[in-house]
Amino acid sequence: MIIVDLKLAFNPTKAQAWTAFKFSSPYLAIVFLAMVFDYWIPLL
Repeated sequence: MIIVDLKLAFNPTKAQAWTAFKFSSPYLAIVFLAMVFDYWIPLL
């Protein structure tokens, strides 16, 4: 994902932005789900 974001920083086109969005959306969903599960199921 970092590579995609770096490509967007050096080549800011709509196509690169769409690619970065497609990579970041599932990543953010996984992070938020992990936070929810961490809240619901605390590690002992």
